[in-house]
Amino acid sequence: MDLRAFLAARATAPTLDDQTAAALAAAVYKDPHTGQNRLIGLQGWNILIQANEAGGYDATALHHPASRSLVVVNRGTEGFRSFADWWANVSAALLHDPDSQIIPALGFLRRAVDACVAAALPADQLLIAGHSLGGGLADIQGALARAVAPAAPAVIRVVGVASAGFANAGAGYAFRNSLALDPAAPGFIKHYVRELDPIPHHPARSVFGQDHKVASVWQARRAKPPRGEIWEYATVYDFLRNHDSALYCEYLALGMDHHLWYSQEAKAVTARTGEYPTWDHTFIKPDDY
Repeated sequence: MDLRAFLAARATAPTLDDQTAAALAAAVYKDPHTGQNRLIGLQGWNILIQANEAGGYDATALHHPASRSLVVVNRGTEGFRSFADWWANVSAALLHDPDSQIIPALGFLRRAVDACVAAALPADQLLIAGHSLGGGLADIQGALARAVAPAAPAVIRVVGVASAGFANAGAGYAFRNSLALDPAAPGFIKHYVRELDPIPHHPARSVFGQDHKVASVWQARRAKPPRGEIWEYATVYDFLRNHDSALYCEYLALGMDHHLWYSQEAKAVTARTGEYPTWDHTFIKPDDY
């Protein structure tokens, strides 16, 4: 999916739907070819401020004139080599500690609102988005937006994708700092999750919003049984693709009555009916392997 083309096509959209929010959450990651944030230079999306802090927090705030929206997008974990991001996941979820990213995330939200107000930009809505770690931070920003940024637009929406979920850490931080959690948060915070994505299903996960389940990704595994020379083909859920931010965006509207099939030979994903694949295992190579 070409995320930049998708977002460019929505430059003049009068409203920003959840799929657009998911595209923003995916595009805030660095382009593997250029190393640049893919939100930079998008026509119709004006960058206000950015963050790239030593503790690992990375985010972009934009103004979308067509929909009169202030948009805050939190980057998720940047690959498996980012120790700062993985430590943020562990410390926030398991230790319930306001780690090196939660506090900067709240500060960034406040600065984004202040920048929008200072520039006298029309903003009827605050849209906060993020994937994985970014979705967990978006959840906390949404619940505390009124407390840390009183000048925020009247309407607040949060769209998390595969959100890790650190509500306990956020609630603890709010209590220690006498900040009021927004009682309306469950009504305007939504998280899109796959049943077979392990990140939004870790045992310590907690969120302020509501989960909305979407289709999971499956593929086939080829393995030789312990005895015999015949290869066996078995269906397995696809760990990496179940957490893929671009796939979440592309198939966001596909519910649990469907599944996504990844063909290793075709190197492509297709949408199929039914929550699970129609075959489990076989000794004959399937046509869709």
